[in-house]
Amino acid sequence: MATPAADSGGARGIYRALWLCAALLILATAAWLYWPGIDGPALLDDKSSLGRLEQLVEQPDYLSELVAGERSGPLGRPLSVWSFALEKIYLGGASPTTKTINVLLHVFNGALVMYFCLLLLRAAGIPAYRSLAVIAGAAWLVSPLYISTVLYMVQRMAMLAATLVLLSCIGYLRWRVALSRGEWAWSWLLAALVFGLAAPFAKENGVLVLPLVICIELFWFGFRGEGGQVIGWLKHGTLASLTAMILLPLLFLVLNPGYFEAQFRSRDFTLWERLLTQSRVVWDYVAQHIWPEVARKIEQCNIRNYSIFHRDGLLFAYFEYVGTDFEADMEAMAADPRTQEWWDMVKPMQKPVENLRPGEWWADMEEVFHQD
Repeated sequence: MATPAADSGGARGIYRALWLCAALLILATAAWLYWPGIDGPALLDDKSSLGRLEQLVEQPDYLSELVAGERSGPLGRPLSVWSFALEKIYLGGASPTTKTINVLLHVFNGALVMYFCLLLLRAAGIPAYRSLAVIAGAAWLVSPLYISTVLYMVQRMAMLAATLVLLSCIGYLRWRVALSRGEWAWSWLLAALVFGLAAPFAKENGVLVLPLVICIELFWFGFRGEGGQVIGWLKHGTLASLTAMILLPLLFLVLNPGYFEAQFRSRDFTLWERLLTQSRVVWDYVAQHIWPEVARKIEQCNIRNYSIFHRDGLLFAYFEYVGTDFEADMEAMAADPRTQEWWDMVKPMQKPVENLRPGEWWADMEEVFHQD
C-alpha cells in the first residue's frame, strides 16, 4: 500500500511533468509564430552592417580584421561579430539562416526567462512558482515589440547580450540561494562573473546586468544569509556598487559632455532626433491601444492599407482611398477632436519638408509609375 508521502511525491512528479510540457509547448508555439518571418527580406541596416561578411567566403583569414574593425559600439561587440562570422563561414550566412538562428536564440532566451523567474519566485517562497514562471516566460516570448528584434538580423547583438545577462543573473541566483544556506557554490559565482563580463561585448546594453543583480540583492534577498542574518560584506559591496553605478556615468558625462552627440556626427540624424523618433514609435504603439478612436476615424474616412515608412529621418506614408469624396472625408478627420489631440501630440516630433503647399503638413507626392 502506498504511503501518504509516496502519494505526495507522485503528485509532485506529475505536476513537474505538466509544467515541463506546458513550457515546451509555449516555446514551440513561439518558434511557430516567428517561423513565417524567416523568409522575409533584410531590414534597415542589415545589409550595410553585415555586408562585410561576404569577404570571408574568399578570405577566411579576414576574420580577425573583421572583428577588430567593428566600430558599432565603444567595445566593438566582438562576440556578436564572431557569431555572424562563424555562421557565414560554416552555414553560408544567407538571410533565412540568420533569421532562423535569431528565432532559435529568442526561444532559448524565453527558456532562460522561465528558469530565471522560477529561481526568483522559489527563493521568495511564492506558491505555484513554476506556473507563474511559465506565464512570465510566455508573456516575454510573444511580446509584439520583439518582432522588430528577432526578425531584424543585426539585432542578434541585442539578443546575444540578453542571453549572457540572463545566464549571469541565473548564476548569481544559484550562488545566492546556496549562500543563504551557508554554502559558497563557487562555480555559480564564477559563471555569473564570466557571463556578466562577457555581456557588454555582445552589445553595450549588456552592462544592465549590474543594476539587475543589484536589484535582485536589494529587493529579493536583502543581504540576508543563513538564519536570516545580514551579511555585512555583501551589503557594503552591493551599496558600493550601486553608488559607483550612479556616480561614474555622471562623472564621465561631466568630463566628456559631447561624447554621445559625437557618435552621431557621421549619421543623417542627431542624437536628439534619434531619441524623439524612438519615443514617437513607442508612443504610436501605445496609442493604438489607448486611443483606438483615432484608428477607427481613419477607417471611417475611407482610408485603407495605411502604412508609414521611415528611412534616414524621412517619413513616407501610403494609403488607399476607397470613398467618393476625398476632400469631405479629410475635413471630417481634421474636425475630429480625438484626432486633433493625436496630431497635437505627434507634430512636435515631426519636421516638415521644404517647399510645402499652403495648408500642407505632409507633402503630397506625384505618382510617376504604377503597375497592378
